[in-house]
Amino acid sequence: MTHPNADLVQNTYDAFSRGDMDALGEIFAKDISFSIPGSTPLTGEYKGQEQVFGFFQQVMELSGGTFKMQAHSIIADDEHAVGLLAMTAERNGKSAGYNSVHVFHVDDGKLTEVWEFPDQPAFDDFWS
Repeated sequence: MTHPNADLVQNTYDAFSRGDMDALGEIFAKDISFSIPGSTPLTGEYKGQEQVFGFFQQVMELSGGTFKMQAHSIIADDEHAVGLLAMTAERNGKSAGYNSVHVFHVDDGKLTEVWEFPDQPAFDDFWS
């Protein structure tokens, strides 16, 4: 049996893959924060659902809708979850395939914080 927070994160990835922002709006806290390191147009901290959804839109626009992520493993406890992912996309004639880790803070059944830790050189090279 999986932990409920692992199921919550899997539901998040499934909703993202479908482009279902309504479902994500139910999973994310209104004041969610999403942080991503690096030196690209995507780097930064996004606060609130509007900014996080804008970030998702930018990812899809920059990749021409080709961005995909596949979860290899999700580990969770009562306050946190970690997703181990493989990311793929195409952009400006380049193809990307890199690994990433998402760390989620969960409070009262909602995702309140997300920190992404991509394979930094591959991420920066592709998105710059």
